[in-house]
Amino acid sequence: MNLDKIHTERLVLRRYRKSDYDSLKEMWLDYMGTHKIIQKEDVVIVEKWIKNYAEKEYCWIAEDRNTHCFIGNINVIKKSRKHRYCEIGYAVKYDKRRQGYATEMLKSIIEYLLEVENYHVIEASHYSGNPYSGTVMKKAGMKKEAELRDRRYNFLTKKYENLICYCVVSNKHN
Repeated sequence: MNLDKIHTERLVLRRYRKSDYDSLKEMWLDYMGTHKIIQKEDVVIVEKWIKNYAEKEYCWIAEDRNTHCFIGNINVIKKSRKHRYCEIGYAVKYDKRRQGYATEMLKSIIEYLLEVENYHVIEASHYSGNPYSGTVMKKAGMKKEAELRDRRYNFLTKKYENLICYCVVSNKHN
């Protein structure tokens, strides 16, 4: 495994390129639209995220191994080398969801970060309005660690959602 390309059974996880911008923007705006009403500031936030992808150390685009079609992305959104901790975020294109791609991406990146990069704790979280993401985390070997109450207001349901945190801890004793 190397940082630039990680191969899984069905995917190639590769570094972000500027040509990925439109696919990522469409995916993220679609994702945000399923969880709340899109507002002008949301579009600006998404554009800022994508521009920062090129500068991130750990940011991969997932594409189909055979067709090279865009599937989604996965990246480290927070990290501490000193404490050997990181947090992962991921998203899959709407028409590719519930096909095991997110689990495949997450498993491979967890393995890479634990085995190659020597992280000790890897964390991911989701809002209670998106229980499918919790299923992905469990299938990838993560364990539920905490549930933080009322961490985000959902503009569609007009209710607050809890933030549910999962993690995996290295079994290395260093």
